This record gives sequence, C-alpha cells and structure tokens, in this order.
Amino acid sequence: MWWLLWRIVYASLTAWTLSSIYNFLRHLAAARATKLPYVCLPIFELNPFWQLSKRWHRPIIERLPFGLSESSWLRLWYMDWRFVAKYKFHERLGDVFLVVAPGCLMAEIADADSAADMVGRSKTDFVKPTWLYTPVNVFGLNIITADGATWRRHRKVVAPQYNDAIHGRVWKEALGLAQGLVFGWTSGPGVDSWVVQNASPDLTSLALRVIAAVGFGIPIPFQKTDDSVVSRADETPANADAMKLDPGRVSRFPNALEYMVTNFMKILVIPPWLLKIGPRDWQRLHRSFNDVDVLLQEILEVQVQKQKLAKANGTSGTTSANSILAELVRNAGTLEGHAHGPEEHAATLSKDEVLGNTFILALAGSRTTADSLHFSLILLAMHPEIQDWLIQDVDAALASEPEDPSQWKYETLFPNLIAPLCVMMETLRLYPSAVAIPKWTGNRDQTLRVGGKPCVIPAKTMVNLSLNGLHFNPKYWGRSPSVYRPQNWDARCDCEWAAMSEAKEKKTVAQEDRGTRRRGPRRSPASGPRWRARTRPSARGRACLGKRFSQVEFAAVMAVIFREYRVELVRGDGKTWEQARQETAETLESCLSYLTLSLQKRVPLRFIKRGKYRG
Repeated sequence: MWWLLWRIVYASLTAWTLSSIYNFLRHLAAARATKLPYVCLPIFELNPFWQLSKRWHRPIIERLPFGLSESSWLRLWYMDWRFVAKYKFHERLGDVFLVVAPGCLMAEIADADSAADMVGRSKTDFVKPTWLYTPVNVFGLNIITADGATWRRHRKVVAPQYNDAIHGRVWKEALGLAQGLVFGWTSGPGVDSWVVQNASPDLTSLALRVIAAVGFGIPIPFQKTDDSVVSRADETPANADAMKLDPGRVSRFPNALEYMVTNFMKILVIPPWLLKIGPRDWQRLHRSFNDVDVLLQEILEVQVQKQKLAKANGTSGTTSANSILAELVRNAGTLEGHAHGPEEHAATLSKDEVLGNTFILALAGSRTTADSLHFSLILLAMHPEIQDWLIQDVDAALASEPEDPSQWKYETLFPNLIAPLCVMMETLRLYPSAVAIPKWTGNRDQTLRVGGKPCVIPAKTMVNLSLNGLHFNPKYWGRSPSVYRPQNWDARCDCEWAAMSEAKEKKTVAQEDRGTRRRGPRRSPASGPRWRARTRPSARGRACLGKRFSQVEFAAVMAVIFREYRVELVRGDGKTWEQARQETAETLESCLSYLTLSLQKRVPLRFIKRGKYRG
C-alpha cells in the first residue's frame, strides 16, 4: 500500500517537473521571438502553492547570507517586487520587458505610449483576465468578474447607479462619520492633542460604514465608548426595525462586514468547511461571512417586496431609492426574477448578481479608500510644508461655508476641494492600492507598439501594467520621481512635470480628465500626460465606477480633519523629528501587497488642534 502511494506521489512530481520544464522552454522560445529583453524565473508569482506557503519560505530567503537576500532576481519571485523595485528593473531592462516562468509568460509595461496603445484597442485584443477574479464571486457574478456581453449587460445596469444623487449621499455620510471619528479620537470636545496608535482600522471602519449606508441602506454612526477610540460594540442601525430585519444579525453586521473584508484573502483560499472547524479566528470569519450573507439576502428581499408594492401602487420610479442595492433592484429587472436578458442589450440582473455587484463595492471600495486616507495622513505628517499648503486650500474652500459640516453642500463645496484630490492622486502615485493591473492577450498573438514600433506579444501572455514602474518613470515624473509633491497635480503649479508635458497636453487629455479639469477653473488639477502617465488603463472600456465615490469620501474626510487639526509624527524614546521621519519612511517602504498594498507596522500619529502646533 505504502509502496503504491509512493509510486503515485513520485509519478505526480515527475510529471509536474517535466511539464514545468516544457512550459518554461516554450515560454522562453516565445520570449526570444519577440526581440524584447527578458528575465527568467523558476516560479510563477501567482502559483497558488507558492502564494500560500510564502509565510514560511519568504523569511528564509530574506535571511540568506552573503548578500543573496538583497538579490534583485530573488525579489522577482514575489508579487510585490514591483513596489519594492519601483523603476529599477525597467531602468536596466527597458520600459517593456518579459518575465519567463514555467506557469506563464508575462510582459511588464512601464511606458505610457504602450499602455495607451493597449487600452485604445479593440475590447477583444487585450482583455481582462477575469479568471483571476473568479474567486470574488462569493455572492454572485459582478461587474469585476464578468466579461464580454455579460460584462456589458452588468455595466448597463450598474454604471447609472453611480450618479450625483449617490455621490451626494456619500458626501453626507462621510462628513457625519468623519465628525464621529474625530470626536471618538479626541474623547470629546476641548481636547487639543491626542495620539492614534494605528489609524488604519478606524479608517477602514469609516469606509465600510459609508458603504453600508450608501450601498446597502444601513446607516451605522460611530459611537463613543469609554474603552475604545471608535466603538466596536454591537450597534443597531436606526432603520433596522423599519426594514423588518433580524435585530441580532443587524447589530452584528458592522463587525461582521469589517472582519470579513479585512480577512477576505482567507475566504478565497480556505474552503468553507475548513473555516468552520479551523482555529478560532477562522470560525469567527465563517460566522461573519454567514451573518453578512444572510443579512444581505434579507435586505435584498425587503427591497424586492418594496419595489413590487410600489409598482402595484403605480409609484415605482417616482422617488429615489436610499441605496445602490435598492436602485439596482428597481432598475435591473430583478422584480421579474430574470437571470439575464435574451440579448446582449437586455439590462437585467439576477438577485445573486445584484448582491455580487453591491458586495464588490464593499470589498473594492473600503480598502482602497481607507488605505489612501491612511497613507495620506502619514505622508502629510512627514511633510509639514505640504500640510500647510493643504490647510491653506481647505481654508479657502471653506471660507464661505457654514461652521457645521453637516450643512456643507456637495454641489458647491466638493468642486473647490482641489488640494485634497491632489493629495489623493499623489499618494496613489507613490502607494497605489494595486501594484499592477493585469491584461491578457487571449488565444491569439497581439501587436503592441513598443518604442514607436510594432511588437508581437505571443498568445496567452499576461500583460501587466506596472503601476510603480509607470509612477516612478523619470520620463514622465522628472529627475526625482520619489519626491512627494501633491502640488504637481495642481494646474497652478509651475513645475517640472508641467514643462515636460506642455507639448503633449492637447493630444493626450482623455475626455474623463477634461471633465475633471473643468471643475473649479481657479484651482483645477493638471491633466494631460500627468494624468496619462498615471495610466489608469480602465479610463476607457472597463472604467472604475467607484472613482468619484472614493474621491468624494476622501475629500469630505480630509476637509473635516484639517479644518481644525494638524497631524504629526510621534517621536518616541527621545528621537528627533528627522529620526522619526526616517523610521516612518522605512516602514512605508516595507509594505507588502496582498489584496491591496498595506503597511506591516503601525505608524502612530499625533493630531493637534491648529494654533497649538509646535512646528
């Protein structure tokens, strides 16, 4: 018996080894045929076994002697090499190079012209590898994981829901929650200074509460407690009774949703039955998932019944719904129970697809916005002079506004909050939520312009738009691309970027960015190649529907914080400010990429009442 088992294991390992060698040689031959520079690796970075076991083998590799741990080649073995290396590999190999591995042939792009050529092509040329995102269909197919005609059907229904009415709701919720967050941090009015040891959990909680209110129709305010900066206790939304939902499950919803999103990687890789019987934190994750699943099903059913009643009374469509989920129910053909339309243009979604599209907002929107806020607060603490510039612009925008933030109007104030948006864009340039955006050549060769000349990219090649490579390319960002300067996104800035991009301004401004440029003529962000080199390849085609949602939330939170307070680094153990700054910079550079780019160490921040700042 054991002899037979050993033979099976031996045969399997032999077959896997031979298959890996064959695939590697096949990819190597394809790479050589392109005439592009390439580098060879023994392992594919997305290999699931490699990813699941890296908590054990990565520490060993990082402690290799004789300088091997600093080898740039070894860094390529892990997904976050793009963040660690920035533009260094491209500097040596070129703006476009290939990575040859047994599991896949990959093209790495840090050239804006090649990226623009790719996104401007037919939707069937360089496509999104939706198979990479299939695991996030935990509640149903959604606009992220759908493709082709199915994706177009989803977009027809989902895109119109991200409108000014919804963004106005985001604005209102973000202002109220930001006030509650600051009140919780300060322990009440009259406090001039306080320290937050780790702002990330609270900012994530804030982002999720905005989504709970706007996405699901469940507003959950922050509540002050004696033993917590921000309450983690059970909180029951005010409209739970009106929606006839299970009070116990609703009270657990904030914590359950937050715990589920924070630990979502485990849901992707660990089977539900194993979560149920695993360690205590796995069991908690399983319970959280079940609570969120059942509650969202209940909310969906409530909205379906409400819309059916409105339709029977002839009042359907006469009033605006209170959440994205409710709008989807009303406009997606869900009342009739359609799974999809008979034709591509049929704008219908099933109940599971409605839930899937609503949940993907919570998953994608909460981490990205919260991380952007967290990184921005840290960077502003490291750069007091930039904080001065931000405060000056916020003060100018608020000059004619009421004292009470709840009375600030989205339509009039948000267009004038240019400095916070510049901070957001510059933060995302240096610390993007995703280190790369993948595309796929599909089952046929594709032609891509590289250095102004056509180059054939082989079939079944992963084409990664390396955001860190693009964002640190001196061709677009000047001689010091690592310097944090949000002012460079402001059209008033007479900076190196502006001089470099002036000649190409008219040619390269995308329609979406022209819309942003028209907002607030006095202080509008710069566009043209400054936006283009940032290379949001989804600026056409599969555009990010939640972009304005996130911008509105970010601007509202920043305005509430910096109208009264400043932020600075905490200097512990007798350290000077420069030492604290250097230590923080090292912490920022030690980020790792899982679902999103995230810090591995806490960065304590001190918030100080303006006028009490020591400088």
